[in-house]
Amino acid sequence: MWAAFNDQGKTALLEELLRLGVDPNAKNKKGETALTWALRRGETAVVERLRKAGAEQTAAVQQSAERAIALLQKSGSQFVRVSGCVSCHHQSLPQIAMGVAGTHGVVRDEKAAREQLEAVITMFKSVQDSMLTSKYRLPDPPISVGYALLGLSAEKYAPDSLTDAMTHLIEKWQLEDGSFRTVPVRTPLESSDFTATALSLRAIQLYDPGAGDRVRRAGEWLRKAKPDSTEDRAMQLLGLAWAKTDGAEIRKAAAALRALQRPDGGWGQLPTLESDAYATGQALVALHWSGQNTATDPEFQRGIGFLLRTQFADGSWLVRTRTYPVQRPKDSGFPHGPDQWISASGTSWAAAALSLTLPVRPPSESASAPESRGEGRGLKQ
Repeated sequence: MWAAFNDQGKTALLEELLRLGVDPNAKNKKGETALTWALRRGETAVVERLRKAGAEQTAAVQQSAERAIALLQKSGSQFVRVSGCVSCHHQSLPQIAMGVAGTHGVVRDEKAAREQLEAVITMFKSVQDSMLTSKYRLPDPPISVGYALLGLSAEKYAPDSLTDAMTHLIEKWQLEDGSFRTVPVRTPLESSDFTATALSLRAIQLYDPGAGDRVRRAGEWLRKAKPDSTEDRAMQLLGLAWAKTDGAEIRKAAAALRALQRPDGGWGQLPTLESDAYATGQALVALHWSGQNTATDPEFQRGIGFLLRTQFADGSWLVRTRTYPVQRPKDSGFPHGPDQWISASGTSWAAAALSLTLPVRPPSESASAPESRGEGRGLKQ
């Protein structure tokens, strides 16, 4: 502990202790390790040396992910009560995070998960008929319905007449060039045509087996389009991987996203903004799901170190809003006041990224295996 406890990141004492055979994973009475303390000083030479010596943080990652999932489930239920609807930030993204967490042994509340699933189904069923006409009452379908279908897939919801109506609505939004466009009113969730296209591509791929040409055209648009933000680049990478485009193009997109990683291990939403959990978690998930980084790669571990270092004790991460208020805020009980909606989104991406570093658990062993309504198809591939 003391060897890691220096602000200069000096490794001399650490090297001597390791030479003498000291266990790099030794814990104090609080369960903390030398890596726990070293990470509090950022990505220093001490952190790098401890990782090379075999220092691991599985227990810390498990606890971090479980705190985040518990908070997301609690605030998701509260959001439905106070708003009367469901959302990307409190339902769909948390469902995606819980889907990842469940396959990696992260504990979750199954009753709460079923309640959230039912809330999503109930809301969309109330507008099911209108989604088949031009009189639908849903804002920004490529984003809102796209995220909803990915959330349903994460909960292993089987295709049915409801998902048929949802995919039908999304498909109406595809343009001749293959893209899907968003109404840029809420950054970063609703601001990127890359997000609209990647989500729409994946949603129809999951729930419309006959949409191969739509998927191909969307992937081609993603290949040619020029991204600006971290959101653009992460969603471009995911979309290219989901569309199974040329491997060289996927590797190129991954390299561009990796190049945005900061010295602190995190990513920022824009070059002018600080690193945060939203951009960092999203980038890590995109790199992992696209098959371009494993959870043990140095870049991935530095990102995980940033997330562990910046999580609040309540399980959340603070992400500052940069959206002009277009809705009256509904307090879900998630921390951080006016920043709670984007913070919930960032916490979802962070929880998913953390979970990816844990061992995969078969459904029979997983503490979070959902009671599904049918055969799921997964989000990764």
